[in-house]
Amino acid sequence: MAPSLPIEVVELMLSNLRLEPETSYAPNWEEIKQSNKANIAALGQCALVCRLWAVPSRGILFRTLTISEKQAYAFQRLFPSTRSRTRRPTDATFPPYVRELRLSLNVGGKRWMQSTFQKSLNQHFRDTVKVLRLEGHGAGANFGQTKAENSLGFTFSGLVRLEIVGAWSFARADVFRLIGSLDKLEDLVLSLDNELVGDASGSTTNAVPPPTLRRVAFSKIASYPIFEWVKAFRPDGLEALQLYLPNQQHISREFLLSGFAYIAQLGSSLESLGLGIYSVTAHPWSRHNWSGSARSLKLEEPPFLDPVSTFLRVNRRLRHLSLDICQDYIHGRSADAQNNPGLTILRRLCASANASGALKNLESLTLRYNAEHKTLDSTLAQLPTTCRLVLTGPLRELPLCSARGMKIEFKEATYRYTEEFCIF
Repeated sequence: MAPSLPIEVVELMLSNLRLEPETSYAPNWEEIKQSNKANIAALGQCALVCRLWAVPSRGILFRTLTISEKQAYAFQRLFPSTRSRTRRPTDATFPPYVRELRLSLNVGGKRWMQSTFQKSLNQHFRDTVKVLRLEGHGAGANFGQTKAENSLGFTFSGLVRLEIVGAWSFARADVFRLIGSLDKLEDLVLSLDNELVGDASGSTTNAVPPPTLRRVAFSKIASYPIFEWVKAFRPDGLEALQLYLPNQQHISREFLLSGFAYIAQLGSSLESLGLGIYSVTAHPWSRHNWSGSARSLKLEEPPFLDPVSTFLRVNRRLRHLSLDICQDYIHGRSADAQNNPGLTILRRLCASANASGALKNLESLTLRYNAEHKTLDSTLAQLPTTCRLVLTGPLRELPLCSARGMKIEFKEATYRYTEEFCIF
């Protein structure tokens, strides 16, 4: 009998054939697409070598499964029919290896998708899927809509991360009910393009966030009701909090005031904090929405700065900090840097670093940065030299702080927040 390689060696070899997420937002998307195509073919061949190679090969090949609405019928045919006398539920070989499920669907969608297909997914991935990402496409729900067009009937018992992004027509109560039913959920990411359907009053009485929830991220104003629900039932204990909102007073002020109060409330438990109060003219996807007459946020006001001061007095565990300090441009001219919310927060944090020791354990600072701030180097000089600086954004100008030993990294600007700026 020929000797076989240890399974650890096989797994190490196959790890070189890993598959990267394919997204058109990535600068090197074509390169990733071609690499994945070659690796998929290679993994298919490796799975046929012998039984020893089959399990780790399939584990990589099927770890992340992306299903669009057009592909749903094809995937449904892979599952054995409940009325079939020849095929058994175990005949489908790929479900045990799926750990991340990404569903890319349209608003409303087909009724079959809301019932039959969801039941099939629940049956075959109930205990295996750990990450669920729901991407909604198409026009958002109509203003004032009273009836939800999308259902949330998923029952994945082992889910630890839930992401809901894009345009959806979900009932508010259904979202609360789904999150509350996931008793192993640790990460929650919400970026909703349109308002949830239903009245906010009385919709949270029967569902509460699971006690295992440790990290949350909220983007866009439509996510505000879910944020308030989490804040009400999880007053402490979160390890990571991330907010991403436009720098427009009439849209974001109420959300941010509540968010800053929550930061102070969480106090010593936070290890990661992300604040993306983004400049609408510094992001290509929102240029067409910019109005020169829109009022920017003024974070120098006590309602914003006082909670930051409270947070700094009690927190000594902060390890990771992410801020958007990109400069605004109005009619081709740079706006006043003094009114930049992200830069205001950064200065406040850095100024307190030496006085209170609040940032002495900071390991990484991620900045979305366009190299327009001349005083940035003096601000960063107040951080510990052990802190790693990660720069991402439209321009890459090396700050002078690199001369005093601070490690600096650059990340490709993908213009997709959850991939470029996510803290967990």
